[in-house]
Amino acid sequence: MGTNYYVKKTDEHIGKRSAAGWYCWHCGQTLCVDGEDAVHYDESEWHECCPTCGAGRKEEPLSQSAAGKELGFNTRPHDRPKGVASCSSFTWAMKPNVFSRITGMEHGEKMVVDEYGREFDLAEFSFILSDCPIWLFDMVGKEFS
Repeated sequence: MGTNYYVKKTDEHIGKRSAAGWYCWHCGQTLCVDGEDAVHYDESEWHECCPTCGAGRKEEPLSQSAAGKELGFNTRPHDRPKGVASCSSFTWAMKPNVFSRITGMEHGEKMVVDEYGREFDLAEFSFILSDCPIWLFDMVGKEFS
């Protein structure tokens, strides 16, 4: 479950946003026992609360969760969650500096398109990335969907 993003002019794959489980937004860490690199593994185990501050998980309806965002049910505005809540990851298909060079950092112009045809300027795409505290780089230069 996730959403792929592309450079509008070239159709180059920027990367994919995916729901990435529980995250302590206060401490800046995943609750995945094996760390950020394992958030998408089926066999991963999860802490019941943040191992740093002890904050517990919140109940989240689909209208507020990262999984709900991928399914189109999340109506939460772009505000940073507090405490332990779900998060998204962004798996980069290209290096961020290459993305910056390709887009030329032109503000206002719709430079990014997702797999559903929705277009975003760089400010809007920055909001998307801000919901992704986990950035993964193991797929840079590889084809994936």
